[in-house]
Amino acid sequence: MAPRVFQQETLPSGPTWDVVQEIVDATAGDRPITIRDHAILMLLAVYGVRSGEVAHLQLTDIDWQRETIAFTRSKIAGTHSFPLVPSVGTAIVRYLKEVRPKSLHPQVFRSFSPGRAHLRDLERTAPRSMRVKPSAKNDRRGMPCIAFRSFPR
Repeated sequence: MAPRVFQQETLPSGPTWDVVQEIVDATAGDRPITIRDHAILMLLAVYGVRSGEVAHLQLTDIDWQRETIAFTRSKIAGTHSFPLVPSVGTAIVRYLKEVRPKSLHPQVFRSFSPGRAHLRDLERTAPRSMRVKPSAKNDRRGMPCIAFRSFPR
């Protein structure tokens, strides 16, 4: 027996690639927070991973010699390796060299403010003219999932 499909029911639509590119381009800059946000958004846009998977990304998950990146998947057991896209690698290297606080912690992305979740800051740093907000869906820690929706201007 097939599942019931209602007349007005459709799959949730994501942003177009143009909107995603506009969001990523908005983080181009030389301020530390925009360098960090640019690296995070590149990971989210290119690999389509969840915000928690980016938050848990460790320095050892990036194999610079083999040019691969591995994500520990939150919904399916195990890790998945992907080729490291050069533009993503460049964004991560810039963040690591210029912005990342000195730390013994293995996570790639560290918060600027102790006790604050760094992925929450993304919505605050997006330009107002873009009028983008993270979806209402939150992960188990209350952090917004980075599935951006575009709102009319």
